[in-house]
Amino acid sequence: MRILLVILILLTVWSCQVEPPEEKEIEKSKDIIKVTIEGLIYPSEDRKIISPVTARVKKIYKSTGDYVRKGEVILELDIKDLERKYRQALINYKISKIRYEEFYLPQRITASDVAINNAKEDLLKSYELYKKGYISLSELHSAEIRYETLLKSRKKSEYTYRKDSYLLQKKRKEALENLKKAKIALEKAKEALKYRYIISPISGFIAKLSPIEGQEIFKNDEIGEIINIDKVKLKGAFFPGTYQFLKVGMEGDVKCFTVPAYVGKAKIEKLVPIVDPTLGRMVLYMTLDNRNYILQPQTKCLISFKFKPEEVGAMGLDLPKEGNEIFIKSNIKSKKLK
Repeated sequence: MRILLVILILLTVWSCQVEPPEEKEIEKSKDIIKVTIEGLIYPSEDRKIISPVTARVKKIYKSTGDYVRKGEVILELDIKDLERKYRQALINYKISKIRYEEFYLPQRITASDVAINNAKEDLLKSYELYKKGYISLSELHSAEIRYETLLKSRKKSEYTYRKDSYLLQKKRKEALENLKKAKIALEKAKEALKYRYIISPISGFIAKLSPIEGQEIFKNDEIGEIINIDKVKLKGAFFPGTYQFLKVGMEGDVKCFTVPAYVGKAKIEKLVPIVDPTLGRMVLYMTLDNRNYILQPQTKCLISFKFKPEEVGAMGLDLPKEGNEIFIKSNIKSKKLK
């Protein structure tokens, strides 16, 4: 009986010392201040579609709003003009090469020199005829082979170069410069032939695609945009006093102005201690899942972090007279997106 009495007395004393759960929450809230900042949603990837060459649009395979995979064809260009420019660049290069080699003919004129000169003149005529479509590619190759064969046979024999003179050196230098320019033009024309198709640089949705079929687009023109919003970036704006208390990996509560409202948590991935001119604050970055695509670019969000009262004081903020939340405004003027 005495033992039971002692146990009852101990339980009574212990229950008096333990605080109710409600009191613990109240005491806990007094020790924590929630600081809330504003933020905006951005695509996780955003790439402009730039025209690599000047050409006409032959066929468009995709349109605004379509989802494309990286490397998927968006549109096809008409490369007839590019092929014509390549043929011209090729002929100009070969002519420049022949002009340059003229300055290394032997001093004495021989029968082989006459044959080489005739073959050269025939080849130059063949180039012009090929450009105009009067002879076939095989006929052009025959003229090239005839000239190159005679040239090689002559190089096997010993000869002396013309005496250098100021005029000869000047012409030789000019011919060399022309040859270099012709080679660069040929390489560019050849590279342009690769751009028959314009492909998607990333996986995502086509946010903009401006050309129409038959339209001429110019090199380096911005003709569209692709965004990836499978995941989105949340860019939060905070004032300098908060920087020392924010850390990469720190978790915050996120609420975005969508219908239905997006509510979740995210960790800081990056802190930028430079004031962003758009938001007027330092910025942080978080990544949010966006499987249902409720978070669209420029959606406004609120990000909340919990701090101790002394940390809030060190930030230069006044403690709230009522409640335990401080809201920090920025230059964000985005509207609610529904």
